[in-house]
Amino acid sequence: MKSLNLRSSMRVMALCAAALTPACGGADDAKADDAKADDADPTPDAGTSGSGGAGGGAEACPEGQMCMSMEEDYCVEDGQQCLDPALVGSCPEGQMCMSMSEDYCVGAGQVCGAPRKNYAIEIQAPHAHIWAQVGIIFTVRDLDACADPADQSTCAPVPGLAIEAFFAPKGGATEVQPLAAGVFDDGGDGTYTWLRTFGDVGAGAIGARFTQDGQSYFTAFGMESSKAGGERYFCDTDADGTPDRAFQIRWAAAPGRPVADGSAAAFTFEIMRSFNTPVNTEQPWTNTFDHLRPAELDGMAPTVELMADGGEGATSMGAVVPVYAGKGLYKVERAFAAGDLGGAAARTFWFKVGLTDDLGCRVDGGVGEDEANYLFSVVSPE
Repeated sequence: MKSLNLRSSMRVMALCAAALTPACGGADDAKADDAKADDADPTPDAGTSGSGGAGGGAEACPEGQMCMSMEEDYCVEDGQQCLDPALVGSCPEGQMCMSMSEDYCVGAGQVCGAPRKNYAIEIQAPHAHIWAQVGIIFTVRDLDACADPADQSTCAPVPGLAIEAFFAPKGGATEVQPLAAGVFDDGGDGTYTWLRTFGDVGAGAIGARFTQDGQSYFTAFGMESSKAGGERYFCDTDADGTPDRAFQIRWAAAPGRPVADGSAAAFTFEIMRSFNTPVNTEQPWTNTFDHLRPAELDGMAPTVELMADGGEGATSMGAVVPVYAGKGLYKVERAFAAGDLGGAAARTFWFKVGLTDDLGCRVDGGVGEDEANYLFSVVSPE
């Protein structure tokens, strides 16, 4: 039988609420006769639409099937297996169960199994930088159990669901993540947290879905990931106590996460300075930026130092010399070998990026707490 995908449960209910009659969709005999005259063989295969559309569907169904009006006429086979075997035979006498996105009893619009709950799925997703793990939090609430119906945050949370998270990148395959300890956790309070790392710059849809008592629930939101780096760098050029310049440093690796196989990994650093007033220090990414070119930097380039490990145990692996690649991008290359990993299967590295501009502003990226914005790992090729 042809698969039926309906855009909303309300539409399905409206369609199923209509009584099934031999004249599907209220067609008259003239339309049915016209349909038969237009087709040498008016009987379609099961699950296909009749040649006359809604007008010819009643005459087009094979014996033992009945016609249901939708955008096209579909022949419903008697005794069809429902999606949930436990619901087979649950329909009232004279009705049959038809599988769509959910199971419905065709005829009176009755929903097989438990009634649909009024659930809402919320999402808290921080801005994601590539290679940095972020926690994406889904909260499921029952909108029929709210202390204040006007405030969704007062609605009862729904824990214990067999929920799945998913990410569908633009132009790529969808990743589905079921509940798994340490990866996608049920917090026990209606929250479900997915710890995920984005490996590429881009955009897509992120969401969650689950089924309860035969009913399906789903939501999706847009999300994007950007280059890693820091953005909370400010400079007060006129010494009045108020920053009037903001800086951003964005970096990425090409073609991707480095491997300790002796081949050179390339990294690019994008250096930007704001020129709007006043500077937004609370949401610095909202400022208007322009790229800093070699003539605007002391020494014609930033300084870049490769560091291994992190925190108090960090050690310097030496300076790498950046080369200007145009459009505010400075490129460095560094080959990693097995010896750089210290005998481990993987090791964490990061960059210190420093610069002084032509206004006398000094920026030190990757220092102190800012170190986390520049971390990356190098893995063994084995």
